[in-house]
Amino acid sequence: MTATPLNCIRPALVSCRLRTQHATLAIVLLMAVLTASCAPLGQGANNSQSTGSAPHALSISNGLPSATLESPYNTTLTVTGGTAPYRFAISGGALPPGLTLNADTGSISGRPTAARRYSFVVSVTDLASKRGESQLSLTVGRSQRRFPIVNLTLSPAFATLHSGRSEQFTSSFRGTSDTAVEWTATLGKISSSGLFTAPSVTTTQIAVVKATSVADPNTEATATITITPPASTPPPTHQPQPPSLPTGADNRYCSSGDQPHFGSTDGPANLPQRCIYTALSSTPSGGKKVVVLAGGSVNSALENAACGDVILLQAGATFKWPVTLPAKNCDAQHWITLRTSAADSSLPPEGTRITPCYAGISSLPNRPAYTCSAPRSVLSKIQIANGAGAITVAPGANFYRVLGLEITRQQGTGLVYGLVKVVGTADHLIFDRVWIHGTALDETTRGIYLGDSANVAVIDSYLNDFHCIAVTGSCTDAQAINGGNSLLPTGTYKIVNNFLEAAAENVLFGGAGGSTVPADIEIRRNHMFKPLSWMPGSPNFIGAKFIAKNLFEIKNAERVLLEGNVMEHSWGGFTQVGWGIVLTPRGSWAAARDITIRYNKISHVGSGFQICASQQQFPNGQTVDSLASERISIHDVTVEDMNASAYNGDGVGFQITSGFIVNTPLNNLSINHVTMLTDSRKTLLVVGADERNRLLPFNIVFTNNIAIAGESSVWSMGGARGACAKSGQPLTTFNQCWSSYSVTNNAIVGYPSSQGPWPGGNFFASGETALGFTNFNKGIAGNYQLLPSSPYAQLGIPDQTSLGADVPTLSANIAGVQ
Repeated sequence: MTATPLNCIRPALVSCRLRTQHATLAIVLLMAVLTASCAPLGQGANNSQSTGSAPHALSISNGLPSATLESPYNTTLTVTGGTAPYRFAISGGALPPGLTLNADTGSISGRPTAARRYSFVVSVTDLASKRGESQLSLTVGRSQRRFPIVNLTLSPAFATLHSGRSEQFTSSFRGTSDTAVEWTATLGKISSSGLFTAPSVTTTQIAVVKATSVADPNTEATATITITPPASTPPPTHQPQPPSLPTGADNRYCSSGDQPHFGSTDGPANLPQRCIYTALSSTPSGGKKVVVLAGGSVNSALENAACGDVILLQAGATFKWPVTLPAKNCDAQHWITLRTSAADSSLPPEGTRITPCYAGISSLPNRPAYTCSAPRSVLSKIQIANGAGAITVAPGANFYRVLGLEITRQQGTGLVYGLVKVVGTADHLIFDRVWIHGTALDETTRGIYLGDSANVAVIDSYLNDFHCIAVTGSCTDAQAINGGNSLLPTGTYKIVNNFLEAAAENVLFGGAGGSTVPADIEIRRNHMFKPLSWMPGSPNFIGAKFIAKNLFEIKNAERVLLEGNVMEHSWGGFTQVGWGIVLTPRGSWAAARDITIRYNKISHVGSGFQICASQQQFPNGQTVDSLASERISIHDVTVEDMNASAYNGDGVGFQITSGFIVNTPLNNLSINHVTMLTDSRKTLLVVGADERNRLLPFNIVFTNNIAIAGESSVWSMGGARGACAKSGQPLTTFNQCWSSYSVTNNAIVGYPSSQGPWPGGNFFASGETALGFTNFNKGIAGNYQLLPSSPYAQLGIPDQTSLGADVPTLSANIAGVQ
């Protein structure tokens, strides 16, 4: 089987479509047209679904001994039943790289080159052409590596000095009592005691100080000094920083050693059960420091690096060749760090988002302002002209931290695919305080493509200008971060405290072929944003009609926590209608399950939530059920400035439906304490199932919410002949379009009683004023906390809290995100 190419991340036609009794509410969700350059979506995907044996009494033993990375491996499959001789083949998934299956003998042998657990399907055919197959798993582990007992380090490891200034360096040993060293420096002077004096320079220069053990000349350590010209004015004593995360918030749910503290469940949803601890202290790089000056080869430095080394790229320099992170078989105590040579003090501190200010850019037009009173060029730039992979993570690469880099493409050089891409398996990658961006008008498909990766974190970073123009062709969708399309188990993923900007989906999991569901994903405290200058008809429209879709979308993921995010601007006009959040699984292998969405603020959108169970439709007309859409918890979220006309949408607050499916309808969804400021001219809830499907959503809970009813508060999915309900009355519609539900204790604003009854136990307010918001402000940038005097301030069940979102807790979670 071959994986879908990086540039072919494309959803099939959406079968979860919405049709109402009013033509004005028709939504046809047609996803991007598949192109001839891409293999048919899902081709061969069902092969890996087969388990057990065929109807004949022929099967393969399912126990395989573990393998060790880079060590010889040989085992032979055992067959039960049938008549020898046998023929063997891989019919789903893939063997660990480096291993092969002998079709005649059934032996699996070779030297595995990437460590992780692999799942695959082996088929066997006997002399009588009887066939059986079994799903097997094989774990490739890492051997215990030996590192030198003697260790030499320097302090400080990085420094920035003006011409003529001095810095005292000290050396320290571990594992020996002989601590004598010899000092050398590539520029300037250094004394026998380690006192370095910078030379006079007219442009910024890099110096490397080295200490070499007298007892063992093979033991050495280096430090890097950035030497700057004399300042014409006194340097600023403090570089203004963007707002920092609350103490410990970056690792709020994870402790050293990657121990999770998410808890077990949130409502019906299971929370992530794995995590990534991303503090600098958890990624030790105690080896040598290698400086790459402008014009030098980053790839050569990486190829020659040992686990634990630090590769320092000259601050402010541009490296115009693609960079590959090679497989090194590192471990958790010996990370390779690829970073700018600028001192840590020149960068924002841990837990603080980088901005283009650190590349010398004081502001980006049509984006939120960031603090930048003293722009400075301290990032190192990696830039490509076309193709994909300014940084490519090679198969088997592991334990890399990328810090303080600008990763981009040249302007006007045509289509560029993912700027950071993972090829094959990769494990333990941290992208920390990096600026990844396209250009203002060029087509750039995505910032980071996660591929077959595991344990990847993107933190404190800034990603912008990812967009496509073509409705068909190689660039139809663009994302800041994309993953969830793999034949191998993937996750854990951590996406925390980033600015994420893309035209189609700011973050998307799924959408292309695969066979596994990525799991254990935290997406917290990000600012997801689309510039209004990309929207046709806006006052500052830049003239390029980028394909815009949603802010956040899951087509394939499980155990996801979306928390504390600010999400702004989504409009329709292509194949979507300006949804804020879309949860619609695509593919027989794909699920949107165990999803928790809490303490998020969504603003300036054409529609709110689309939550569906659906089918995958292939180019040949075949359709298959998606795996599941279930166990979803949404609470303490505000949706404001939903405006169908301004943002070319449908103004629907929630679409909660099942498309034309056979087996598994949407189920176990809880929407609780949400403040949904629906477009007052549109619809709060669209419910039910496709006209051809009578497996209705079940176990739906809608409670403690504040919502504007809209002119048609509740409508059923399906056409005039096939709608599950035709009365337009809420109670009747719920009864006929959800098989089991609880809709109670909600404050529904502006609902005309002439439209018929709601289920009992709900409240009705004549208008927003009657609710008692602190400051409604016409539903745009208001304060939606209920005043103590509000009649709805203590009606929440079971704890007598306010209806709607818990605004104080929500505000604490998003503090400093914008």
